Amino acid sequence: MKKIWDAKNKAIGLVFGSWEGSCNQLPKYLNAIRARNPGTKFEWKTYAIDNSSEVIFHRVFWAFGPSIEAFKHCRPIIQIDGTFLYGKYKGKLLISCGVDGVNHVMPPAFAIVEEESKDSWSWFLLCLHVHVTQCDGICLISYHHSGIIAAVKDPSVGWTEPYAYHHYCLRHVASNFHTAKKNSATKNLVMKAGYQVQSHSYHMSLDILPTDRSSTVFIRYSSFSSLMGFRGFDYSKMSKEGGSITSCSG
Repeated sequence: MKKIWDAKNKAIGLVFGSWEGSCNQLPKYLNAIRARNPGTKFEWKTYAIDNSSEVIFHRVFWAFGPSIEAFKHCRPIIQIDGTFLYGKYKGKLLISCGVDGVNHVMPPAFAIVEEESKDSWSWFLLCLHVHVTQCDGICLISYHHSGIIAAVKDPSVGWTEPYAYHHYCLRHVASNFHTAKKNSATKNLVMKAGYQVQSHSYHMSLDILPTDRSSTVFIRYSSFSSLMGFRGFDYSKMSKEGGSITSCSG
């Protein structure tokens, strides 16, 4: 089996190149992307090896020029998430998604980092701020990750109010509510409340939810509820948009 595995890896290397060689080609590859897609932005970080002139790849951020331009015409909402990489060298792919006026998803920026942490999310959000969003009043939607929360609260990262307003993904909130209450019907009521497009309808939906203390506390401190009272924009616009983008989350 080991011989088969080694032969497979050798064949993959001949076709696609080695993992190490691919990292060495990264600057050339990114410059080629920028040459073909004017306006493309990218940043990467490396760290030095002791007593050597060589460096080791650490992180990379990129945003395609056409996507940066497209985001200017999207709704002022951006959702961020991360997923695992399963190659030879483990890491995380960080993704941002916007939504246009007809509910099409548009991912403006990506990053490959070593792990999801306050430091890596701060770096990604700072790059996103500098190269992509560049306007006040952005609604930032994410899941409840401690690294994201800490990064957003850090003024040096650039995502504190009034530049941005941080709220949690409706699907994650509903899933957590279901975990706490063990009731699918209640979870559906939370989803229904999150998708309301009028303030009175939203509050009516909340009134139907269970009124025990644990539910009240959960609703009060779940940021999806404050999404419906989002400051800086008209309620009818933001509530509909929030529901649309969170429905894209996995």
